[in-house]
Amino acid sequence: MSRNNEFKMRKLLSNIFNSAVRKRNKNFDIGKSRIYQCSKPVISVGNLSIGGSGKTPFVLTLTNIIMDLGYKPAIVSKGYKKKIKGEVIVSDGINILADAKSGGDEMYLLAEKLNVPVISNDLKYKGAMTSEKLFDIDCIIIDDGFQHRQLHRTLDILIIDSDTLAKPYLLPYGRLREPLESVNRADII
Repeated sequence: MSRNNEFKMRKLLSNIFNSAVRKRNKNFDIGKSRIYQCSKPVISVGNLSIGGSGKTPFVLTLTNIIMDLGYKPAIVSKGYKKKIKGEVIVSDGINILADAKSGGDEMYLLAEKLNVPVISNDLKYKGAMTSEKLFDIDCIIIDDGFQHRQLHRTLDILIIDSDTLAKPYLLPYGRLREPLESVNRADII
């Protein structure tokens, strides 16, 4: 395939992806897709693009700030690169209960550095509900939660890196997981 044809194909696929993402977001916006709500406040830390933008280090810092204020948070994420499907309790806040292969490398890192419950779940809203049910917590922090619209959040923090702003195109043409205008859903950017 020539470079020009590859460019056109990526652009076409990006437009198809854009259409699907917009439809999905609209379904959440109009109440057609279900949104679960926890009884504790939920703080989501996310981004619009694939790749690292500093979400996990930000979650580490935010968790420390919340703990310094005297609150007891739990952290929930998908647990990327974990080898076990479903839910894994990486830490109960006292003991580390799973390794990086089982719970995901970023979640294991957070469990090592923080004395808070850390849960990996493919469905973040289920992990959030588990954290409320099993642990004495005041709030839930969702690592990489911006696209996980199934969970209501009290606060949506969006991290945007300069590479995303320099090339604001949807996958596979660019790095965006959803259109740049989605920043409007964020409370803090």
